[in-house]
Formats: sequence, C-alpha cells, structure tokens
Amino acid sequence: MLPSATKKQLQLMRIINHNVKSFLTIACVGVMLGMLLDESVR
Repeated sequence: MLPSATKKQLQLMRIINHNVKSFLTIACVGVMLGMLLDESVR
C-alpha cells in the first residue's frame, strides 16, 4: 500500500514539475514576444 502510494505521488510530482517548466517556458517566451512587439509598435 505505502510503496504504491509513494509511486503515485512521485508520478504526480513529475507531471506537475513538467507542467510548471513548460508553463514557465511559455510565459518567458510570451513576455519576450510582448516586449519585442512593444518595441516595434513604438
């Protein structure tokens, strides 16, 4: 019971970690694109 529970938790942690990393990457790219667009509009 305990080992399977910890395995599930590890899987969840990995999925959450991956989602956070991809979200941060998208956010960084979005901010950079926004700054570039802001510069070109001016």
